[in-house]
Amino acid sequence: MTEESHPGPIVRDFDALLTYIDAFGVAVDVSRNLIYVSSVGEGRLAIIDGQTEKLVDKFKFRRSDGRVIPLLVLAANPNLGPAGHLWLVTSSAETDGEDQALLIHRWPAVSASRTIDQLQDFQSGIPIDLAHYPKWGIAIDSQTNRVWIPSIESELVNVVQDGEPVDEGLMGW
Repeated sequence: MTEESHPGPIVRDFDALLTYIDAFGVAVDVSRNLIYVSSVGEGRLAIIDGQTEKLVDKFKFRRSDGRVIPLLVLAANPNLGPAGHLWLVTSSAETDGEDQALLIHRWPAVSASRTIDQLQDFQSGIPIDLAHYPKWGIAIDSQTNRVWIPSIESELVNVVQDGEPVDEGLMGW
């Protein structure tokens, strides 16, 4: 059956594309037609072109001491900055995780000397401490630029104000 004649939603298998990660979260930047996929155990982020469905880039997230940052849920705020803002959640519920939201507001340039099969280290973002055990959700209100992240064990909802300019003095993890 062809996609055109299929009566319902189309389900595509991206296993060949994403076998290198244990996918956990997915977010879409509708302004740039990019899809972000996060992984927990490997601390990786894949960026997929929504038009071509091809891998655009991938990054490994590590703390300054080399520990993997387990990436859980994520959300894109395409309305801010030249590249939009991406919010990722890491949690103490995972090995080496800390109860934080990670704000990514600028991306390293893709190097012509590196292939898409090589991972770039990513250590330039802003960590924001959250109440204990954030894990299962994140939402962005594009009207107010507020980021909402529930913390299960704390029985709290963290509310973070997104915006520009971003305080560069807070970068690094």
